[in-house]
Amino acid sequence: MLLNGISPFPQISLKFNNQKEDFVNGNDFIKNNLGPNAERRHKHFRRFFGCQDPLKVTPPRSQFPLWKIKEFLDHCNTVGPKAWLLNKWISVDEQTNGFKGKHADKLRINYKKEGDGFQCDALCNDGYTYSFYF
Repeated sequence: MLLNGISPFPQISLKFNNQKEDFVNGNDFIKNNLGPNAERRHKHFRRFFGCQDPLKVTPPRSQFPLWKIKEFLDHCNTVGPKAWLLNKWISVDEQTNGFKGKHADKLRINYKKEGDGFQCDALCNDGYTYSFYF
């Protein structure tokens, strides 16, 4: 995960190849040090690992409906404007982030192929989300 933050790549599974198999995305260090079935172990880790402080008080849902991921969303809204310069053709539209689970704010969508999820208003330009608001 740290390596993806330093040099982003399209899929984490590509990093588990050596550089002879995939010259652009492969990584010999990861292939040699994580051993066989590293990709499968990484998938299991990602599926079942969760961090949450049990002593943290849950805020009222009416004020903070997405409190578990609020820090992440705030970070994305802070970094987005610094990472992209808008040109004169922008659009304001709604985006849906896919979500499989139960939540009161989950929007049921029957008319799209993507399925259910959280919906937000977003300021976009050239396929990039500049900022968003749930």
